[in-house]
Amino acid sequence: MMAPQKTVTLIPEAVRNSDYKHTRNLTFNIRISGQKPQDKKTTINAIRLRINQEIKFLHRKKQHLNQRLYHLHLESAHQYNSMWQHIQEYIDKQINRLMDNVYHKLNKKLDALINQPNRRHNNNENASKFQPPLINQTKVKFTKE
Repeated sequence: MMAPQKTVTLIPEAVRNSDYKHTRNLTFNIRISGQKPQDKKTTINAIRLRINQEIKFLHRKKQHLNQRLYHLHLESAHQYNSMWQHIQEYIDKQINRLMDNVYHKLNKKLDALINQPNRRHNNNENASKFQPPLINQTKVKFTKE
């Protein structure tokens, strides 16, 4: 009996060092089969490499977006001269207002989860004749951090 194969998607080294736009299109798969320690180590290293590549890709994307935002900021400041300060203040107020609403909703949901009592489900009726129903009896508590 053959061991199941694990597939890990990797991005070639030449692509990782190039422009981030093309990184998504050029990937290849590695199939690793077996349960030997070497196979497990190879799988773990391949997964770690893939995660590191994704982090680098996202960092390059963030850098590129920050650079575009900076150039747009300079261009707008040059175009609108003295009015740019007022426009920027207005934009900042709108963004802060939207983010306050989002965080307020998230905090309300978190508070509701924290204050929710642990409920136990009692299914006395056995509707299924094959297997008894699966009842989740875990005690999950959320903390505010």
